[in-house]
Amino acid sequence: GGGGESSGAPVGEDTGRGCGYSHGAMKLASNVSRQGAEPLDIEDLVTAGKKSRACPYFAAKHAAEGAELVFCPYNYLLDPAVRSAMDIDVKGAIIILDEAHNVEDTSREAASCDIDLDRLEEA
Repeated sequence: GGGGESSGAPVGEDTGRGCGYSHGAMKLASNVSRQGAEPLDIEDLVTAGKKSRACPYFAAKHAAEGAELVFCPYNYLLDPAVRSAMDIDVKGAIIILDEAHNVEDTSREAASCDIDLDRLEEA
């Protein structure tokens, strides 16, 4: 037992009421965001999430909201669809791109779409 789960489902299993790990995301985010906390990479955050039974994805999203510095793949910033889905607001942000020689291809891919010939001929 423990963990306050009354459904009998293992913690982390979707019981129809949402993910069993979502309840701990805010607490994990505040733990990793506290003053003087050691920065965590994604693997460390996943490990911390497993130990505390908290969702590392939502913990990272919550922690990023108040962060002064965020590292992420640059396609998160360059692709408007990804930026929108991730609720990323770059207004007023200073953005530093590593591996900037890849930006052109990534931008082109984000602004492109695939259309098969049959669909094109129908139009």
